[in-house]
Amino acid sequence: MPSRRPRGLTLPDLGRILRLVFTSRNCPVASIIGKGPIMDNLIEPLTVAVLNTPTSQASSQRLACALRQFIRPGAGRLLVARNGLSQDLIEPAVATLQARGAAVLTGQRLRMLLTSQERVIGLALTDRTVMLGPDDRVILALPPYEVERLLPALPVPKTFEPILNVHFRMAGLSTPASSGSRARWPSGR
Repeated sequence: MPSRRPRGLTLPDLGRILRLVFTSRNCPVASIIGKGPIMDNLIEPLTVAVLNTPTSQASSQRLACALRQFIRPGAGRLLVARNGLSQDLIEPAVATLQARGAAVLTGQRLRMLLTSQERVIGLALTDRTVMLGPDDRVILALPPYEVERLLPALPVPKTFEPILNVHFRMAGLSTPASSGSRARWPSGR
C-alpha cells in the first residue's frame, strides 16, 4: 500500500534494506544503505531509535539483529507516524508550557550561551538575544557535540553507545485504585 510506504522508498532501497537485515558482515549501517531519502526518512531515525548511534558509526549487525526481531511473525506491529508527531507530542507540550507562562520560540538556532560566574545569563539566538532572570533555568536537550560547542569547558561523551532497556515483571495491584483511595506499591520496588 503506497500510504504505508516510507517516503522516497525505491526498489533499489528495498534491496539495500534487505541486504542490511540479512547482513553477515559488521560495518556501519550507512555503508550498506548509502545516501538518499530513505536514509533520512527511515533508516537514520530507526537506527538512532534502536541503537542510539548515528548510521555512520552504528553496527550493521546489531541493527540487523533488531530488525530481524521486528519482522518475526507475531513480533508486534511497528507504528509509523504518517504526519509526524506534532499533534500528539509537540503541540500538547507547547500548549502546556505556554499555559504556565513559558515563551516558546521556534526556528531559532542557539548560537551561544552568555555566562557570568558559571551561570547562564542569556541565550544568543539566530536573530535576538534573550536575557535570563535570576530565577530562570536553562535545560539543554542536545547531542553532546552541540553541548560541547556551547560549553567548551564542560566534558561531554565522545562516543555513542546503545541504550539498554530492561523490562521485568513485578507484582502490582490486582485492580486499579479507586478515586479517593491510596494506591499501595508492592514491596521491593
